[in-house]
Amino acid sequence: MVYECLFVQDARRDLGQFATPNYISEILAKWAIDDADDTVLDPGVGAGMLSSAAVMEKTQRGADKPLQDIRANDIDELAVSMAAVSLKLVDGPGSPVLERGNFLEFEAHDWTENGHVQTQPVDAVVANPPYSRSQAMDTAVKAQANRVVSGETGINFHGKSPLYVYFLAHAAQFVADGGRLAFIIPSGFMETEFGVPFKQYLLDRFRVEAIVQLDEDDNTFRGVRTTTSLLFLEYEQAPEDHETTFINLPSWPEVDSVNELLEIDFAEDSDEDRYRVDLLQSLLSPDDNWQHYFSPTETSEIDGLGNFTDIATIKRGIATGNNDIFCLNRDDLVDHDIPDRFLRPIIKSAQDIPGYEITREDWEGWRDQGKDVWLLYAYEDDEKLTDQGPLKEFLSYAEETFDTDRVLFDRRNPWYCVDKRDPAPILAKYMSRTGSQFIYNDDDLLTLNNFHNIDPNFEDDEDRTKALLAYLNSNIVRKEISKVSRSYSGLEKIELGA
Repeated sequence: MVYECLFVQDARRDLGQFATPNYISEILAKWAIDDADDTVLDPGVGAGMLSSAAVMEKTQRGADKPLQDIRANDIDELAVSMAAVSLKLVDGPGSPVLERGNFLEFEAHDWTENGHVQTQPVDAVVANPPYSRSQAMDTAVKAQANRVVSGETGINFHGKSPLYVYFLAHAAQFVADGGRLAFIIPSGFMETEFGVPFKQYLLDRFRVEAIVQLDEDDNTFRGVRTTTSLLFLEYEQAPEDHETTFINLPSWPEVDSVNELLEIDFAEDSDEDRYRVDLLQSLLSPDDNWQHYFSPTETSEIDGLGNFTDIATIKRGIATGNNDIFCLNRDDLVDHDIPDRFLRPIIKSAQDIPGYEITREDWEGWRDQGKDVWLLYAYEDDEKLTDQGPLKEFLSYAEETFDTDRVLFDRRNPWYCVDKRDPAPILAKYMSRTGSQFIYNDDDLLTLNNFHNIDPNFEDDEDRTKALLAYLNSNIVRKEISKVSRSYSGLEKIELGA
């Protein structure tokens, strides 16, 4: 690039300047810009690679005068001049708003008689902010950055925060609610002390759509060996069931947009270094090392960690084949002659569970609400009921009313005997919007196959069982389970190897 030729790398490093590769500029712009009329902010514009990509994206979306929707600035006068030329080469009519100055000194709000008012909010931010490390920042510059951004956000960022932390937080002040921000920054914040308040800020203020890490061997910035990350953020509070995608890429795949990237099933990828995991944002902790999420956890390498199957047996709940036949409520028992000895209390719906324990009071409440709380369990003296006699009336009704020509029924002999099970003391939801949840089954209820049943291998001991339950509900376990689980329309399918 011309700008890189005019200034040697040491000079650009002093300003934290590293030119954005074309393919990254295009990816960031494609994601950040959602509409042809979007206004775009490019702080630290450099030679204008990101702004140029934004203009091209707006043009492709049908904008007549895309240049006039670009706002950009840089502390370097030559960079501003070169950005102006780059933008003119991309598009003819109209003019962008290009300003020279310290971005942190540009104000996003004005004080009026009506209070604090945002000035000209933008719809999108695309940025490759200065990478200046804290040690390279002048003391006065650092103090000003902390003062400005802490005042805007109410967050006291770590004293060793590099300049890009302040750039991102300040840029967000210019964004309209629901706007998008696409940044390329070093990955260091994910595993350093200064990154803790920064990650807290990201989790609290944004819907974190994805973080894509590019390996340093990919040489993203010419002549610079550093691991960088692409951040894709929406300026709104994340809903409880929102999942953040973490992707590790040793090299960029043949995709043109973030949406295409998010559709790749890396589990079937032959490149072992490519990795993806979708985690509930609500489970992410700023205190954790987020580098952990860019590769699978090799549990075999953790000293002292045994197999879960050494301490417990995991089974799915009962598959009835037709819940309308086998799951019963009080009205069903009034209408049909079903002896009590062929009924077992069940929990049918995971949505009914109020917390981390199921009690007799919970079950009685469901019963009184008319919910299905009994399972037809055709066993007598621990043996299958082969003589239909005691259940003849109900089974005849079931065969006349419901579809009993099913594969699962054909596999059972007789068809009306479901799998034999004992209640398990610990249950786990099979599908959940809020990550894995393990429940203490205090009322000894049977379950359907929408639950995992966990039966500890030690003798019945409530204290030990609850200790295991507490461990299973810990954040570390929830995150590891989430890493190997799959998402279906916002529901996390909990994979326990059962």
